[in-house]
Amino acid sequence: IQRSDYWPWLCRQSWYSEHDPLADQYPKIIEKLFGVRKQRRDFFERLISPGVAPKIGYRALVRILNEGWINTVLTTNFDHCIEDAKVLENKPHFLVSIKTPDDLVRFNASSPDPQLVYLHGSVEHYSDRNLDHEVNELDAPIVQRLVPLLRDHPLIVVGYRGNEPSVMNGLLLEQITATNTFAQGVYWCVRETDLQQPLSPLVKELATAIGTNFQ
Repeated sequence: IQRSDYWPWLCRQSWYSEHDPLADQYPKIIEKLFGVRKQRRDFFERLISPGVAPKIGYRALVRILNEGWINTVLTTNFDHCIEDAKVLENKPHFLVSIKTPDDLVRFNASSPDPQLVYLHGSVEHYSDRNLDHEVNELDAPIVQRLVPLLRDHPLIVVGYRGNEPSVMNGLLLEQITATNTFAQGVYWCVRETDLQQPLSPLVKELATAIGTNFQ
């Protein structure tokens, strides 16, 4: 499929803007193209199981988890890259995966074992969040469990644009007081090639609100 195959049709749709970044329109596109949840699940299950080995970044991440330098990964993705990398690297030997609210009983803010938290749910459990109204907020129990983690540990953000209100508002901006203004620090990582690009408005708001605790 070439871009020329779909671009003219896409630009004719009233809900699509050819001038706005594609990533910013993701929830609307998913809603219009995959309105039926079963269709959405089938599409994403094929998408997240491409038969391609995880790239070097994921394999490095599981080695870091194994070394104990970090013990919790929060992800807005649905893919299995981290879990697949764990199999390929044969480490860490045990990884706690938290995909649904019912899994929260396994979460520990001071976990002795590496843990992976899927903030936007799980495709296979029909709990994934894609649409505008779904990504506006996180489930309250998830936020409540994560606040002590964010209060007592630094947060390193990698590969995330900071656009979803669910994460930026519910998990970060609204928790400034509860986390002592993120006293342990928020380290927002970007590629060197993106240094000249402006941060998203919500990330700028967070940086202003917590001052030098944002790096």
